[in-house]
Parts: sequence; structure tokens; C-alpha cells
Amino acid sequence: MATTKENIRARVMEMVNTLPSYLEQKLDVLLETNLIDFEKEEDNYILPKEILVALAEDIKFQYRKPYPKRGDAQRIKKLCRAIALGYSYEKL
Repeated sequence: MATTKENIRARVMEMVNTLPSYLEQKLDVLLETNLIDFEKEEDNYILPKEILVALAEDIKFQYRKPYPKRGDAQRIKKLCRAIALGYSYEKL
């Protein structure tokens, strides 16, 4: 049985709504480690952006299939391209 746009949107938004608390928890854990020497860091957006990219990688790891196949990676690349461009030339 096929799904609907509404079902997909609801499921994605359900997962998105859990992210703020998850990311805040992971950020707090990171900031409590001795990995970052705050005295040597400049007061700009470079480190925060790097941390956000690392958090995005963590999200990627949490939500991907445990054993993705080549086709899964290709499908995700198509989704990323469509998100970046705002459109797609082909169906999944």
C-alpha cells in the first residue's frame, strides 16, 4: 500500500521535533569533555559551525539504516540534491 505526502510529512516532523532536546544533550556532553580549549578559541562562529556540522553527522548516524546498501546511498544523494536545488528531474 502506498503512502501519502501527509503521512511522510507527519513522520518526518515527528522526528524533527525530537531533535532540539537530543542536540542540546549531545552539545552539553561535548562541552563538558576536555576536547575544546576555550582559552585558545576565538570568539566567532567558526567553532560553533564546526560543532553543528559534527552534530549533523551524529544525526545522520542515528537515523540511517544500520547496514545501508548502495541504492540507499544513491537515494539519499538524490534527496539531498533535491533539497539543495529545490527540485528534481527524476522520481525516486
